[in-house]
Formats: sequence, C-alpha cells, structure tokens
Amino acid sequence: MHKIYSRLFIVASGLVFILVGLPSVHAQEAAKDEFTLEEITVTAEKRAVNLQDVALSVAAVTGDEMLAKAKTSLDSLLEEFAGLHVGGATQGSTITIRGMQGTMGDKQDPSTAIMVDGVYSERGERVVTSLFDMSRVEVLRGPQGTLYGRNAIGGLVNMVSNSPSDKFEATGNFQLGDYNLQHFDGALNFPISESMAGRLAMVREKRDGYLSNGQMDADKLSFRAKVSYKPTEKLSFLTTLERDEDNSQIMTTVPVPGSAGKLQNFAATGWSTGFDVTKGWVLPIGSDPWTQDDWHPKSNYVFHHVFTTLSVQMDWDLGLGKLTFIPSYTTTERNVFGDMMNGTARPYSQTKVRVQNGTMWSGELRLASPAESSFEWIAGLYMLQSENRDNIYDGNFKAFTLKTTGVWEMNTVSEPGITSAVFGQITYPVTDQFRLTGGLRYSQDTRKMSYRFGNGNITDITDPYYALATVTAAGYREYKSPALTYNTDISSYTYKGGIEYDVSTKSMLYAQISSGFKAGGLDSGAPPKAFDPETLISYEIGSKNVFLDKRLNLNIGAYYYDYKDMQVQTRTTVLVADTGEATNGMITLNADKSINSGIEIESNYLLTPNDKLTTSFTYMKTEYGKTSYPGYKDVLAGTEMVNSPTWFVNLGYLHTWSLDDGAQLSAGFNTKWSDGYLTTIEVVDGRWQDKYHRTDTNVNYFSASGKWSVGAWMKNIENQAQTTWVMGFYRRKVTEPRTFGVNLSIKY
Repeated sequence: MHKIYSRLFIVASGLVFILVGLPSVHAQEAAKDEFTLEEITVTAEKRAVNLQDVALSVAAVTGDEMLAKAKTSLDSLLEEFAGLHVGGATQGSTITIRGMQGTMGDKQDPSTAIMVDGVYSERGERVVTSLFDMSRVEVLRGPQGTLYGRNAIGGLVNMVSNSPSDKFEATGNFQLGDYNLQHFDGALNFPISESMAGRLAMVREKRDGYLSNGQMDADKLSFRAKVSYKPTEKLSFLTTLERDEDNSQIMTTVPVPGSAGKLQNFAATGWSTGFDVTKGWVLPIGSDPWTQDDWHPKSNYVFHHVFTTLSVQMDWDLGLGKLTFIPSYTTTERNVFGDMMNGTARPYSQTKVRVQNGTMWSGELRLASPAESSFEWIAGLYMLQSENRDNIYDGNFKAFTLKTTGVWEMNTVSEPGITSAVFGQITYPVTDQFRLTGGLRYSQDTRKMSYRFGNGNITDITDPYYALATVTAAGYREYKSPALTYNTDISSYTYKGGIEYDVSTKSMLYAQISSGFKAGGLDSGAPPKAFDPETLISYEIGSKNVFLDKRLNLNIGAYYYDYKDMQVQTRTTVLVADTGEATNGMITLNADKSINSGIEIESNYLLTPNDKLTTSFTYMKTEYGKTSYPGYKDVLAGTEMVNSPTWFVNLGYLHTWSLDDGAQLSAGFNTKWSDGYLTTIEVVDGRWQDKYHRTDTNVNYFSASGKWSVGAWMKNIENQAQTTWVMGFYRRKVTEPRTFGVNLSIKY
C-alpha cells in the first residue's frame, strides 16, 4: 500500500500544481469569440452526458471525423487512441488498454468489452469489422466492472451507429485507392409515419492483398436496418438488425528474418515434404516486410466470418425513472484454418479448414433516474449465454475420427457459457460542487467443457488401454474414451467508489477506486485444467478542464493497478489424460501481483477558428508477476506486458480555409510516436517491436451547400511495418504498407 500512496501523492502533487495555475490561464483569456470546440455526448455510464462532464478516462471520435480521415474499420480508428493498442491474433485482432489484454474466444474472455449499439460482442473478428454510418466510437479506459461486467476489466469500446430520425436523408461515401481499393458505404433515412421511422445502411469494400502472395486483401459486405417506433411520448422502441460478412484472406503471416537452420521442429511434423530447414524461409535479397516466402502461396480458403445480430431496445418513462430493456440474439459463422498462421507450409496448408458456429443470447433490464432527479442512479439485471461449436464435433463427439499413427489424440468442446448479474450505481451531490459515487455488481459465471481422448492404433500390449480397445474393420486396435465433462462456477463482486469536485465551472477533479474481474476457465487439455479468475483494484485520479472560452480541453489522469492472477496464454506441452503421453496445446497462466501504472494527458485546442491541435501522451509502467504451471518454466516474471509501450505520443493538426463562395478546404495530419514493446509472451525471435513513428494525412474540399465533399488521403507515409504478433516457426503478422486514395461523400 505504501507504493500506492507514494505514486498517487506524486501524481496528485502534479495535478495540484497544474490547477494552481488555472487562475493565471483564465486571466489570459481573450475577449469572447464565437468559435468553440464541438461538444461530444457520450453514453459511457449508460446515460447521455458531455464527455468533459463524466468523471472517467474516456475519449471519443465522431462519425464526421472518421469520414474526413478515411477511417473505415475499427482497428484503423483505434490505433490513434492514447493507452490503447491493437494486436494480431489467430482470428481477427485483440485490443489492449493500459496493458490489459485477453484473447477473444471460447477459452478465455477478452479484457476489453466491445459494445455495438448496446449489445456485447465477444469475437476478435469484431475488431476488424467495417465502420459505416456511425455516430461515434467511445473508448473507456480502466475497469468498467460495475456497469459492464467481467469482460471490461481493461476497458470498453462502445460503437454507436446513427439511429432513425423524422427527416428524409440519403448519404453515400465512395473511396478508390491503391491495391485496387473500392469502397462504398451509404445510408437512407426515411419517416414511415408520425410515430415510426426507418434507416438502412450498408458497406461494400474490396481490395487486393498487400502481401506479395496476394493475401491480406479485403472483401467485406455489411448492412444494418433500424426501425424506431414511438407510440407515446413516454414509450419508444428501437429495433436493429445487422449482418456483417467478411470474406477477406487475412489469416496469414510473413517470415521473421533469421529462420535458416532453426525450423527443425517444423520439418519433423511431416507437413512440409521437401522443405530445407537449413535454408529456412527464403526471401529475395532486399525484399520488404510484406514479401511472402514461396512456401506460402495464396490460400484456397478465405477468412469467412459472418455476424448477424437482432436486438430491440425499449425505453419507457415511468415517472420514477426510465426503464430500458435490451434483448439480443447473435449468430456467428467462421472458417478456422490456422495453418497459414502457424507457419505450416504447402501443400498441407491448402487443405485444412473447419467451420465454427456460435450463438449468443443476452438481455439487460435497467431502471435509471429521471432527468429531473436531484441525484443520478441506475440499477439493473443482465444475462448472457454464449455457445460456440465446431462442425467436426458435436456434444457427443460423433465425428471424433482418430489417425492410425499410434499417437494419442484429444478433442475438447466448450459447452454454453452463462453469465448472470445484478448491478447498481449512484452519484449523490453532497453540495453543488462536491459529489460522491458508489456502485456494486454481483455476477455468476458458469463454464463447462467436454473432452475425449483416444488412439487409433494401439500396438503396445502393455498399454493399459490395449485391452479396452476395439478392433476396427481395418484391423487396428482403436480406443475412444467416453465424453467427460468439467465445470467451473464462479461468483464475484465488483465495485466502484469515487469523488468529484468542481474547482470551477470549467475544471473538475475526480478520484476513484474501482475493481475489475475476469472469470477463470478451462484449458484444452485432457482433462482440462482450470485457471483462476483475475482480479484488479484500480486507484485513479484525474482532472478535466475547459479553458479559453471552450477553445481548449485539457484532461489529465493517473492510475495504479493492484493486479492479481492476470491471465496470459502460451503454448506448451499438455498431458493426454493418464496415457503417459503429451501433446502441444495452448494453456492459460496466472501471473500473480503484476505491476501496472501510468499517466495520460489529452488535449484539444482550437487555436483559431481555422486551426485545431490535438495531442495525447501516455506513460506506462508494466511488469508481469510470477507464474506457475506443472512442467512450465516461468519466463514471464519481471518482463513488461505485451503491447504496452512505456510511452506513446499522438499529435494531430487540422487547418481549414474558408473560401469566398462559402466552401471550405481542409488539410490535416496525424502522427504518433511509440516506444518499443513486446508483441507476445512467447520466447521467440522477432517478438520485440522497436520504437517507431507513423503518419497519416488527408485533404478535403467541402461544398458551400454542405451536400458533397471530395478528398484525398495517405496512410503510413513512412511506409514502415510494425509487428503486431509473433508465433512459432519464425512467423509474424505486420501492419499494412503505405496506402493512398481519394474519397467522395454525398449527402442529400
């Protein structure tokens, strides 16, 4: 605790120093001008509030900003946020906020929750989804366990699309670029009656791959339909149907330099007949980071992933408060073919593919304080059931086909996971300037996993399973275990306590203690091994300020995490029941008493009516604690957390020229500097990403009527590749090269 108080004292001293200087800043304010920063409304605490008035570390980008910067996917947008990093994964991507990272799948929960129009999304593929017809994207840093539950221990990404209005509107956005980029997204809003309106939106994007073998392309098609119905002034319904389909070929890796003579384990698999391990992944002299080796031709399969979500939001003003009910149903379908990812060479990588299907039901019922209430409160219930299935396995493992190599094999299936919770939070004004906040959430998480193990050709008569085996028609002695099941059932409490103090009408101080929880689970061994839940207590202080007649926003925050049993995944050998043999598999380790603290500074400054400067700075100190696992050598303790650069700086500038005819011309850039960081906990060559800087720029012309605009953009001017993930076999995922294009936007 002494360290906590010492760190918070240092940060608090700095904040006091800054705030002491506020009177001099106010004294220097010029006479009032008519230009001010645009106010952004967020729903960070499940209520609409000005971003500068919420006592949280939160940032947001509006839909108009996304269009001006030609940001058409979530991962490309998030890379500009302070304290946030997007990394590679076997399927989609991962989001790391303040060093908190978790995989997205059926074995381990993510550490960052993604909400789409109020509905939770659990898949990593959502990170690479298209952005279209968006109102805004919000990022909440720090644990959000009280209002959002177990999967928000690191933070939250909230995607909010445009809803129907009572006016006719049609929009279209066209983009053309290198690598044969062809992008279109559009929306049609139309009133149906005095109480009903509809909105249809869609996006279509195609692009050639930027790897030399043609992979890492884009082939996306999505649509969204919304219908609003307001039968009375106090009752409204919003129905949303969204379908996102991605057929891109993005599941591949490129070589890490230096593989010659170091791929013996790869050759031993027998998947690469004729492969010369002494030469490794051979690349032409002078090749760039996006050059693929000859052993990885373009795959016959695509990254096929489909989200379909149906949800309804009911809002009912009961007088005593607003009742909100959001039931939802989501289905997913995904092709899984990790061989190209893992480094498996031809021809085997062209033949292995399977399909996973998933369903997710969720429902949230909450009651929030009325607008005229003297204090703010919210209480609610939440339930989620999630299920993921392979097409080659079912609950009884009927398709558990064994090889006749004499090697023990195992298969696992995750049964539906269930989460239920009750939560509440209240903010009470002690005085006009001083407020107290308290919140609590109780959750119950259930996980179940079934597994089988077997051998298609037992020849050793001393093997205890020899007598239990059955003789197949081909004469092999085959043994299949019965389907066995392991369960975990965990209850947890998360809480929040905070204070807010208005130093003036333009400056607020806040301090809070909040907790986060991520459920434990089961690894894919036989039998599965349970890993512990992770817990976090966050100590955070901050200040939000509006200076110079609303032309300068300056937000400062500092945090310290008391983190226990952090979950990290790695690949190692796991036992196959009591057969005495082992296989290679993914396990989850718990890193005890990890270190995580940092400082964040963000500002938006409207220097003149035509000049806007945006800056953000992040400093992080992270370190994994000790881990323990049977037969596993601890290589984590003392190393910094994955995707957590010590410092990060982002700088953006936009200048606008007002033309005589009323039209406008704007030009801007955004550049970021990042310290070096680890991209994986695996001890493999190439896992360290060196410090780098990356710059994007754009130019836009806006017509005087406001009905159309045209622009040009360039991303990654430096044409540098950053490593986002490194796997075994000297393979890695990298960011895209320099790209450029033009766009045309129309609004009627």
